[in-house]
Amino acid sequence: MNSRNFKCLLLTILLFGGLAAYAQELNCKVQINTDAISGTDKAVYESLKTTVQEYMNTTRFSNVQFSNTEKIDCSILFIFKTR
Repeated sequence: MNSRNFKCLLLTILLFGGLAAYAQELNCKVQINTDAISGTDKAVYESLKTTVQEYMNTTRFSNVQFSNTEKIDCSILFIFKTR
């Protein structure tokens, strides 16, 4: 993962984390598209997918208890074009 992609990921996480006082919990689906990359270990990208998805779905952004039906459905798509 190059530094630009890492910075974008970090910025996304910080933005969601910064909304803690006003946010609701998420039901997030993460997708990774690495079709444009050849010769790399795809396990690294699957690990990123799992880590981001677990963070988004398990982080409590407030002290309020939400049921699964109250969580906001969202989707994040990462498209990697270069290593």
